[in-house]
Amino acid sequence: MINLSFLSLRHGLVHLLIAYVMLWMPGLSVAAVLFSCSATMTSMTFSDVDLANNDGLSSSANFTYTCKNTGVALTRNAQVCFSIGDGSQGAGNYTPRRMVDGSGNVLQFQLFHPDNSTIWGTQGGTQIPTPVRIVLEGVIKGETRTGTFKMHGKIVSAQAPPVPGNFQNNFSGGHTKISVKAAPTTSSFPADCGNADDGSFPFIVTAVIVKSCNVDASNMNFGSVPQPVLATNIDAQSNINVNCTRSTPYTIALTPSNNSSTGAGQMSPVGGLLGNLDKVPYQLYRAAPSTGQQWGDQIDINTKAGTGTGMSQSYPVYGRVPSANFAADSYIDIVTVRVNY
Repeated sequence: MINLSFLSLRHGLVHLLIAYVMLWMPGLSVAAVLFSCSATMTSMTFSDVDLANNDGLSSSANFTYTCKNTGVALTRNAQVCFSIGDGSQGAGNYTPRRMVDGSGNVLQFQLFHPDNSTIWGTQGGTQIPTPVRIVLEGVIKGETRTGTFKMHGKIVSAQAPPVPGNFQNNFSGGHTKISVKAAPTTSSFPADCGNADDGSFPFIVTAVIVKSCNVDASNMNFGSVPQPVLATNIDAQSNINVNCTRSTPYTIALTPSNNSSTGAGQMSPVGGLLGNLDKVPYQLYRAAPSTGQQWGDQIDINTKAGTGTGMSQSYPVYGRVPSANFAADSYIDIVTVRVNY
């Protein structure tokens, strides 16, 4: 009886140990698939951004990650997602994202995957559900995997240029996230990264908008004058288009090829009439010729002033030929348009 009772106790003890092991093994499995991941992102800087001429609109930052199998199993596979939100100054905007200056002026931009085309979004996000994903395959116990790649940034070109100044968006706190999910067995792979918050990689995006202007002009054509030449005060008009950053003051100066500071130029013959030395005089004006408002290159005296709006601004240029009593030929001159800002 003693032996029988003892055997019963041992049998009961064996069952108890088996039950304990069966309960404890899943705990070992969970511990075995634990991965710790960290990451860093360098700052992204857009320098000397000139939206009028589409300069300085691209930049990049370096991203580095480190992941380690901290479980007790020998080998596991894992999937990791690196998510980027809208940023502290984003106000919920993803398409495009935005930077702001100290006065709340907005500069639109976007962040992209290493392929420079896929927008870098967030795991499980509703607006841009495209984080950067990596798969860690066959990571043994205690092994560390690292990697480095670039994040690309682009400032939206089709936007009204904001005022010159310094803009930023700070991606700190919950605006970046690392999510890690490991497979429960050595031979399997996780289907996704899960939505766990396993870390962050704060960084900042900055841009410097510089004052800039872009200018183009249409040609001024006085037309054809029939012979015999009796015409006087022949008038014509063209247009100058200026696009300057918002709030940027500027002046427009016109200088004929003879360097006249008052806009009094001369057209030279180009038709090939042998021995023709005639030069046809003309005068440029800021308003109708009858007003006498000459347009030259003397700042604040006979130039045109304006303030940039970030959009194209058009200015008419008036011209007058006082007399066309010259040899029959074609005449031309080149006027330099200079925008000072």
